[in-house]
Amino acid sequence: KLKETVMTKQEIRKAIKREFFTKVCEMYPGTVVDHSEGGRYCIDIPSYGQYEMSGGSYWDICTYDIPWVDPSLEQDAYHKKCKDMEASLQKILDNIVEVLG
Repeated sequence: KLKETVMTKQEIRKAIKREFFTKVCEMYPGTVVDHSEGGRYCIDIPSYGQYEMSGGSYWDICTYDIPWVDPSLEQDAYHKKCKDMEASLQKILDNIVEVLG
């Protein structure tokens, strides 16, 4: 008979982060992940911008990119690229949370 192992909430959170960061770093070589206080992580993806991941009882990705008041076409395109990447990262994270959480 196999003994079922139950992961603690902390182990589940660690597994989710490990899976997510591994996947993102494989998809976007050169990505740097920095941990800051309060359980937040800065994800710096070359040519795609910087993002923050908050953990805890919820999982959320947000971009550090703030739209300009009167953006040039280039700035507007960059902002759209950041928002698209934010949505892609959130989808990856949501799928991992759904499986592991």
